[in-house]
Amino acid sequence: MSIDNHLSECARDLRRMVDSHAEDANNGKMWFYPQDEGEPNYEAYSIRYTIDGDGTYLGVQVMLAGGGPTVWLDTYQEEICGYWGSDKYTRIISDFEYIDEYWEEMYKCLS
Repeated sequence: MSIDNHLSECARDLRRMVDSHAEDANNGKMWFYPQDEGEPNYEAYSIRYTIDGDGTYLGVQVMLAGGGPTVWLDTYQEEICGYWGSDKYTRIISDFEYIDEYWEEMYKCLS
């Protein structure tokens, strides 16, 4: 019997959502601007930059979903974390440098 069978439907939905986002990030598919005509891109609902004491960019937190489940991409912690009610689910990500480079450029545009 799978451990997923003991989870609520909301917890299973949250895991599927976080897993899908993590797969996109790890496979180079999490773009925040259009790549090709008609190809969907991710929307950043909220952005939080992680910087050190001298203002150097260290990472970014981007809200990917909110309202029902809330899902955050966090390049500093190298994870995608989702919350829905009392449920929490996290996946570690890798190969996301392309995401970090984009958001570092956006951060530099602020100064």
